[in-house]
Amino acid sequence: TTLLIFFGVPISTEHDATRALAFLLELQAVARANPRRRDDGVRLGRFRRRRGVRREYTCHSIHVNQAARQMIAAAWGEIWLDVATMERARDGFQVEPLGTKPFKGFAAPRPVYRLLGRWQADAIPLYEETLVGRTSELAQLHWIVC
Repeated sequence: TTLLIFFGVPISTEHDATRALAFLLELQAVARANPRRRDDGVRLGRFRRRRGVRREYTCHSIHVNQAARQMIAAAWGEIWLDVATMERARDGFQVEPLGTKPFKGFAAPRPVYRLLGRWQADAIPLYEETLVGRTSELAQLHWIVC
């Protein structure tokens, strides 16, 4: 199963990268407790909503392509980041440079970083309230992960 998740859609905030990476780390913890093949690739970029369609989004860009290539190349349980994502993440997250990697569709190898975890000082929940009206979405996500 492949999940394409948009953070900051339709309204972007300065914390979209932090929210996305924190979500992936929590998803990774759940997946480790319930092992199944899973790979993650993260690439942040600007995406456009199709005109005339409300709340229906599609993604097609070099950013999506790189995230997909990173997901395929990453070892099981690894989360790979590109340079732009690493730069947004480095203050709150531990990252490890992996050097450059060749990816299909790119003329030159691209720098890649592995997401290791959060810095302890930043391990504060982003949302502490109860989610309302997301029972079916949470059940679907739980079914996919577990």
